Amino acid sequence: MDLDGLKIINDEYGHLEGDFAIKTTVQLIKCLLRKTDIVARVGGDEFVIITACESKEDLYKMIGRIEAGLIQYNSESGKGYKLECSYGADIYSDNYNDVEQFMYHVDQLMYSNKKEKTLDQNLC
Repeated sequence: MDLDGLKIINDEYGHLEGDFAIKTTVQLIKCLLRKTDIVARVGGDEFVIITACESKEDLYKMIGRIEAGLIQYNSESGKGYKLECSYGADIYSDNYNDVEQFMYHVDQLMYSNKKEKTLDQNLC
């Protein structure tokens, strides 16, 4: 997953606020996941969640919980910006030669999600 709009937060509110946005996003996500799930920062504003899911339906329910948590936070935060994320999600299988190939696949899904959101915003 990727925190949308971090550059704008950094530019308009400063890098301390950008750091706050990253930390807050991770704290929210951790509260919405199981204790056995892992959240790791893999770069600037990108994160990976490792979780055991039986189905894509379970995976998308987890994403829905995260999105709902971010919406609730945004409605109560009083901040001049919103915490929003783009997601790429799938279940690892033998279809992938290795973890790197799977991560590339999921990364492409995330960028596709981000591009979709940008197109939707431009249509409004």
